[in-house]
Amino acid sequence: MDPFTRTFISEKGKSVYITAKEFDLLYFLYSYKGQVFTKEQLYDNVWGHLIF
Repeated sequence: MDPFTRTFISEKGKSVYITAKEFDLLYFLYSYKGQVFTKEQLYDNVWGHLIF
């Protein structure tokens, strides 16, 4: 996973192309392996503060 190019390489060595926001979510979850987050925590940390 390369945050500068937003490239994700699978375990089989293939490039996986995902959207910028998908990458942000994946990178956030990867950075905090093993932790559990609420939906609100994910929204705040990945999308920024959202008002519904």
